[in-house]
Amino acid sequence: MKMLWKLSREAIRYRGLYIIAILATLSLTMVNLAAPRVLSSMTGIVEAGVDEAGLLKIRNLTIILIFLYLCRIAFRFMSNYMAHKAAWYLVGDLRTKVYDKLGRMHLGYFHDKQTGDLMSRVVNDTRDFELLYARMIPETITNIVTFAGVLIILLSINTKLALITCASIPFIMISGVIFAKKVRPYFRISQKKMGELNGRLQDSLSRIHEIQSFGRQEYETGRINEKNFDHVRAMLKALKISADQTDQNRSLYRRMDNNIRNAIYEEKKQERIPPRTNQRLWTGSPAFTNE
Repeated sequence: MKMLWKLSREAIRYRGLYIIAILATLSLTMVNLAAPRVLSSMTGIVEAGVDEAGLLKIRNLTIILIFLYLCRIAFRFMSNYMAHKAAWYLVGDLRTKVYDKLGRMHLGYFHDKQTGDLMSRVVNDTRDFELLYARMIPETITNIVTFAGVLIILLSINTKLALITCASIPFIMISGVIFAKKVRPYFRISQKKMGELNGRLQDSLSRIHEIQSFGRQEYETGRINEKNFDHVRAMLKALKISADQTDQNRSLYRRMDNNIRNAIYEEKKQERIPPRTNQRLWTGSPAFTNE
């Protein structure tokens, strides 16, 4: 989190692009929430019976719906492009800073470091931040705004149902934290293997003339193949753990959703059952009659 906070402070220099992306994302979310309401209004008019006034309303709603779809295309483009543009500028700055930091390191730091590994740190590792900042900001804002909009709608319809639905949020957050702690080390190993592969490639390509002169092509190919599939196996293991944890989280969400549905169903079922009376009915038996 400290590293993300430092990088966030670096991203402040491109706040103009991020503000445009954030506003476009908010507008896109509003359009996505408004379009179904327009379709619902059109359906209601058709179900109530279409007359001349209804046709006029449907025509106006159709124009509004087309306008919303066009706005959605424009807002999605602005959200994606502006976020990626700001993220790539940030990646460029990070690469320059990482290289500058390497240039100021003590000479002893480079004794056991391969050139390809250092190149991987400067080029590949910093490139991954582009996906983080280009997707994290728009998707986080979209999810928060969408959740808030849906929650407001649920509160306006059924307050108890909305509160029951929100009861699962702490469990989802806890499962997300556990998921990140379990998966992150495996992807870190995968990145390390990628650095080793780049180091081996750089070493082999820098000595390609000597390798060809002494006929060591097959030997070097075997070394590259070994490092290559070390990275492949590390990545597949990380993806396997990630997929397993994702399935477990989905199963948890599914069970919680089913429990919520069952609770709501039982509540509605109890409301439909008439209350029982404790009064004893007279059956006309001689035991209850006075002679």
